[in-house]
Amino acid sequence: MKEIKEYHIVFNVLNSLNDFYNYLKSLSNNHKLNIKKDNNKVKIIFYVEVLLKQQKIEIDLYQEKMI
Repeated sequence: MKEIKEYHIVFNVLNSLNDFYNYLKSLSNNHKLNIKKDNNKVKIIFYVEVLLKQQKIEIDLYQEKMI
């Protein structure tokens, strides 16, 4: 959660991973969440309103090895 909150101010209101999941679900239901694959990179793109302005937040997702 700490890394998520540090990524952008909009995530500071979230208190748990469950809150983050519900937020993603809500964004998806409102068509404000996209996933883009480009040159072996995957990005999650959020369209959010911060201080009455639309903002686009892009987060690169990285694959990790499962042990």
